[in-house]
Amino acid sequence: KDEGGERGGEDMAWEVCRTVGELPESACSKLYENQWACVSMMRLMPPLGRQLLMRLVHLGQERVELLRWVDEGEVQRQRLEEVVRKMEEVKILYLDEDVKESDGVSVRINPTFSERILQFLLQRDTSPWSKGRIMGDSPDTTAEELQQWAQNRWESILHYMVSPGLDPMKRPEPGWKPTKWVRGILVGEDKNGNSFMMSLQNLAPKITAFGFQFLLRPLRNQILQMLMHVLTKKGSENKDLQDSLSCIFQLSFCTLGAGYRLDLLSRSNQELITSLHDLGAVYFKPNDRQYFFPTPLIVNLCTESEVPSGPSTDAGVADEFSAEPAAGVGMGRCIIVETNYRIYAYTTSALQEQILRLFTRPIYKFPHMIIAVITRESIRNALVRGITASQIIEYLRMHAHPQCLENWPIVPEVVTDQICFWEQERCRIRAEPAVAYHNFFSGEAHRACEKEARRLKFNDKGPGEVAKREACLYSDTSEQLLVVPEAADPLIRKFIETSINE
Repeated sequence: KDEGGERGGEDMAWEVCRTVGELPESACSKLYENQWACVSMMRLMPPLGRQLLMRLVHLGQERVELLRWVDEGEVQRQRLEEVVRKMEEVKILYLDEDVKESDGVSVRINPTFSERILQFLLQRDTSPWSKGRIMGDSPDTTAEELQQWAQNRWESILHYMVSPGLDPMKRPEPGWKPTKWVRGILVGEDKNGNSFMMSLQNLAPKITAFGFQFLLRPLRNQILQMLMHVLTKKGSENKDLQDSLSCIFQLSFCTLGAGYRLDLLSRSNQELITSLHDLGAVYFKPNDRQYFFPTPLIVNLCTESEVPSGPSTDAGVADEFSAEPAAGVGMGRCIIVETNYRIYAYTTSALQEQILRLFTRPIYKFPHMIIAVITRESIRNALVRGITASQIIEYLRMHAHPQCLENWPIVPEVVTDQICFWEQERCRIRAEPAVAYHNFFSGEAHRACEKEARRLKFNDKGPGEVAKREACLYSDTSEQLLVVPEAADPLIRKFIETSINE
């Protein structure tokens, strides 16, 4: 299983599209007046969706029977209908409700969306905010400098998530401390109630299972998820979500190494750009906020490639960004796991070291290698943080040394099984809703209800499942106490009303 693979990338891209689809009709229409937003949405679609849109934009408002464009077969039809449903949710396509279901899938494309895509294809300038753009590298804004600064800033944020109490001077960007805004983003909940870190009273915040899963994602998906978290965080005062999304989409098409005038943007976008500086997506020269410089973290964000492009990009920057096989920056395939539970990590990354400390006990540290061991106590410490056994195993597989990829399994089964067993030790008790009956008017009434509960077989698994469970969870004759599952409560109540009361 590779959460950072193609499937994970599509899921994260669809989360961005879903955020657009949740906008009101008027806000979504206004967003699609921006050609950069339209092109970004098309690039975030699945491959089949992009292919359909490239055909539809040249047909204008003509009604199209899409089933004629695919081979006959149930699988092809289901794939087509799924993609059409997604594009309908984001208001790119309109289904023709006058066409009967047996006649096929008839659609029309959003006229504004179609016009903006054609405008993008035919225009000569392929960068937004061209009026206030300055080209050419200055000594401190070259592609290499932007790439290095952005990598250090982003890795420092991840470093803080893993080990917030560590000396700031030991972070990739020495001396970096999270601003109040960054801390609020990391501990704040999104619209689904998830947060990267949990805030503890009088203690440093700790990474959550959601935050650890975030570390498993590729760099592009990490940035997308963080930006969506920023825009949709609970309690945020982002009243103009459409304008913020439009700004992020435009940043994706900026030229690496070019500067853009900040005062030409709206006030809300100026505030957003300033906030993105804290995340490493935008760079400002020291003591100069007149121009901002998009970094490789956000340039080409809405494409499938993580390699920055533009006239200022050289092979060195492209190679370094494209060399990342798994999650995050500076974290490649470097881990070897042995059957004796020892881990050898060939890395100089401080972030990699701190992540390993979450679920291992370090033994030795050399200039280019870390030796650690997986113990019951180290796994329990990770489980207490909310990190699951499957996440730990997935991390070890994603960062396995290339030599380990030649073997199967990549991580020895004795290690993965033991990690799962240690997790199961914490799952011996299961909490479930229950109902307690007490103060029976006689011992005979209590015994009759207990007998009925032990005789009663009820279905708590769902329709179609075989009911094999008795309703009596606990019974105490001396205290006249009976406990049954909440799902069996109506059956016991009915027995009391019909039999005991009579």
